[in-house]
Amino acid sequence: MGQEKELKLKEIINQYNNSVIQSEAEVRSKLLVPIIDLLGYPSEYRSEEFPVYGWEGRKAIPAKPADYVLFNDLDFANHRDRKKDSIEWVQNHSLLVVEAKKPGEMPTIDGQSMYYVQWTKALSYIVCDGMSIRGYFKQEYKSDLEVFNCQVDELDYYKHLDFMSFERMTRLKDAICSENDSSLISVKNIDTVPEDNIISVNPDTLDYMAQCLSLDKNSMSARELIRRFLVTTDNILDCELRYNIPSYIFRFPRGEFSARVYIDNQIAPLFIGGITQYYWNEFERFYFANDFIEIEAIFNDEKVDSLSIGYSVLDYQVLERLRKLDLVEKCYKAKIITLEIKDLGVKNICLKDLSIACRKELSNQKTMIKFWMDEMQKMLMIQKSFEIEFRLEPLYGEQISELYEAVDNVYDSLVGNENCTFHFPAEMIKDFPSKCTEPFFFENKELPLPKQKIHNITFKTCASVILPYKLRKCEKRDGLVYLPCCCLYEIDNNNNDVSKAPI
Repeated sequence: MGQEKELKLKEIINQYNNSVIQSEAEVRSKLLVPIIDLLGYPSEYRSEEFPVYGWEGRKAIPAKPADYVLFNDLDFANHRDRKKDSIEWVQNHSLLVVEAKKPGEMPTIDGQSMYYVQWTKALSYIVCDGMSIRGYFKQEYKSDLEVFNCQVDELDYYKHLDFMSFERMTRLKDAICSENDSSLISVKNIDTVPEDNIISVNPDTLDYMAQCLSLDKNSMSARELIRRFLVTTDNILDCELRYNIPSYIFRFPRGEFSARVYIDNQIAPLFIGGITQYYWNEFERFYFANDFIEIEAIFNDEKVDSLSIGYSVLDYQVLERLRKLDLVEKCYKAKIITLEIKDLGVKNICLKDLSIACRKELSNQKTMIKFWMDEMQKMLMIQKSFEIEFRLEPLYGEQISELYEAVDNVYDSLVGNENCTFHFPAEMIKDFPSKCTEPFFFENKELPLPKQKIHNITFKTCASVILPYKLRKCEKRDGLVYLPCCCLYEIDNNNNDVSKAPI
């Protein structure tokens, strides 16, 4: 049976590698879904785009959709709302969260998955961008335990995946929900926990413990190694030690504080949220988060070592999404970012002091957010022109490129930009003026062109305008002459619920 699973995993990876993967959706369908099936999760227990609800103090955070949440019961369809019984049901039945990323866009910190696991109370999570894959067990009072972190091609079923199988996760969830903690290994029960539980500990985990403590794993029993690791870790954290301790401690949070983020010389804070502090020797890490932005700064001997900024803006309204993107962009454009941390003081991050690689990454992200904002501005103009309001639902992979192609086409029709061409046989060239200096209506009817859908609204062509041209400069190929054209659009009432469309 073990060989069967290994062969099946190799087959999944081989088939995946033989495909040309270009989107997050393909990573999900061609790699992650087959792996989830291999782990033994019944397909009817697999939820897609499951809404995860969180809170910031008393304020409810808008639902964020997780790619996949795996449950031990198929009744999740009846618990997708924010009601108390639904929240409790999800927390009592969630096992595994699986999050896909676009190829090459693996995050440094899996904050999105951590958020989902925190509020669903799932036991574990997997993050994959189709090239590399990571898996973690959620730990309530410590940083999450990394079970595997490797390239997809290096994935091994029993060395990596089996620890997140449906059978194992179900058994562990049942034990937790029944408050039977005797099966969980801790400092308090390490001497009494059954030997079967010790034997079941992942060998990679034992290797990791031995490496962290600079011990020879073969010189002691697994129970003794686990005891030393747990006792050492607890003592370091309880005593708040910082220097001359193992480096793995840098992954453990040391405190949580309220915080404000300022930029440059502004008096008012740009963001208000919470910060988690980590430290080891001269290194100090601060992880700031609120409902839509994450900032991670690492200092080495009080000098900024690295900075990363991430965001997740999922509001349904164009104006609100644009407002938040504008705040994020200001953070990317800042010269100095200041973290004002309650009880810890102030930390200044001067962006010019960052490494070239770090500044290049921030510059790339700034370019991308500029693109998102430009598209939002175009959608805002379309809303005003047609007196409608879009509802911005989450989109993934190829859906995103299709959306913004539609946005660009409809926007270009409003401002008179070229968004299509009119072509005719070269022998008819004498029937057209050699030069046209003003746009003119060519046809005032619907054209046989694809309709454009922007979220909940569909648009169709209603007229075409020939734009200024010079025949001698127009494109000519395959016996045809192409003139620049602007197709105008109107709302297709036959494909829309008009009652929901207008503002």
